[in-house]
Amino acid sequence: MEADLFYKNFDKEIIDKYAKYMNIQDIPCDSLEKIFQTKVLIIGLGGLGSPVCLYLSKFGFKAIGLIDGDTVEVSNLQRQIIHAEKHTGMNKTLSAKLTVKNMGNDDANIKCYPFYLDKKNGLQIVKDYDIVVDCTDNIATRFLINDLCVLYKKKLIFGSALGLYGQLNVFNMTKETSNCYRCLQNFNNHTEQNDCDENGILSTVTGIIGILQANEVIKLSANLHQETLQNFLTYNSLASRRPFETLNINRKNQNCLCAWGDSARLREFIDRNDYQGGGASPTDLACVSGKGISAYQYDIGIVHFLQVMNNDFSFFQFPVDHLCILDIRKYNNANVYGLKNSIKWSFYDIMESINNYANSSNQLTQLILDKLQISTRTGNVVVIVICRRGIDSLKIAKYFNNFFLVDSTEGNKTSPRQDSSTDTTLQICTNQKTANKSDFQDKQIFTYNMKGGYLELQKRVFKNLPFL
Repeated sequence: MEADLFYKNFDKEIIDKYAKYMNIQDIPCDSLEKIFQTKVLIIGLGGLGSPVCLYLSKFGFKAIGLIDGDTVEVSNLQRQIIHAEKHTGMNKTLSAKLTVKNMGNDDANIKCYPFYLDKKNGLQIVKDYDIVVDCTDNIATRFLINDLCVLYKKKLIFGSALGLYGQLNVFNMTKETSNCYRCLQNFNNHTEQNDCDENGILSTVTGIIGILQANEVIKLSANLHQETLQNFLTYNSLASRRPFETLNINRKNQNCLCAWGDSARLREFIDRNDYQGGGASPTDLACVSGKGISAYQYDIGIVHFLQVMNNDFSFFQFPVDHLCILDIRKYNNANVYGLKNSIKWSFYDIMESINNYANSSNQLTQLILDKLQISTRTGNVVVIVICRRGIDSLKIAKYFNNFFLVDSTEGNKTSPRQDSSTDTTLQICTNQKTANKSDFQDKQIFTYNMKGGYLELQKRVFKNLPFL
């Protein structure tokens, strides 16, 4: 009798589960069926990917793909809410799937790709999904995701969070007018070091941006294209009046690859790029390589660094009259832990001083000597610069050596000879080295980069040393 009197477009279980959604007046009545037929790919299961995955897993998508090669660490748990402490050491995609299943979402069709996205696997995976959600914090990977989405005409929802701020945008909406990630006018200002690991992140910011990303997925899946985000959205968690602002910068760059309209040319572009650096031009046919840090002639490895800390200076092959350890981490990090008797002078303050005294070499010289507390020192002064990972310290070591050391016979910088030890670092030969400023002829300053920084010390020797 019930079948004769009533019609039902969905089973009662579906209607009961999604009743609140179906009661929204502005949502098309057939949108739920469209959601059930949509496949979503989430790349990155960290602070952004966690809320995206949690919310979308409740909606009955045809498939949700998860890509991440990272494993769960204790430091992730405060902001990456999909992971549990008992999942420490587990791949993040598997951890996320386990959490979803434990929440009672047994019907969620989740496929795990427990590896990092690269060009080879990306070409095989991205084409199988309708919507891609970029939850990564790596510039090179963002370019790869963008290019794959342009190639396969996939809608891309981009989100980022750093410190107290967040960003959101939707790319590749229509072939004719929609821009892509490479079209952004300021994309050349992106640097590989601008990530949450280096700069910190407020967990609620990743939660807000991640939920907004999930919201855009729902709108796109429900065919609400006109209601999809049209402008670049920014979020400032400290703003008291207008925390959200939109920027009208979504303009297609006619010289960008998204305007080519030639899949063969796009595929060639992707094939020729190594996607290892973040500084490639959108019209270049080669990305900047070198994501890793190349060996530097003034590097000091962990073995010799520990020898130096025990007053064994044999590594240098010249008499050391004074040793200075320069910690250039941010002050809030350096105030938590660090090397005893080290001098704290942040990378940002050093760079600001260099810029401020760009036209006054003598003043800059005196400032550096005072900061390093070596103005009254004589003889050979060794400065070892240390930071979190050995990235910023490498820059400062190079600058100081370029600033202080010249060839006394030709006015050119000399080439240090290679160390024959197994530590794969390089030693300085002091022949024909002089200081390049007349007001400190009583000293010679040699600056070394502590390769790998505090992270290397923590990973290889001091297991109980924290890492911020």
